[in-house]
Amino acid sequence: MSVTAGVVEPRYPSFKGIMAAKSKPVEELSLADLGIETNTVGLGGRTPRNSFYRARSRTRSW
Repeated sequence: MSVTAGVVEPRYPSFKGIMAAKSKPVEELSLADLGIETNTVGLGGRTPRNSFYRARSRTRSW
């Protein structure tokens, strides 16, 4: 794999490409379509937090 100097420059879409994209249908997928259970995403899928720690106060060493 190689990288050239032009890779840093963004590629802006042309006006023709923007207009063509407007007419294309957008396919929306549900979690069931993707095979993902609803309890594994969002608040149901978050990791429970059991303990909280208070930060130690800083002391000056001068």
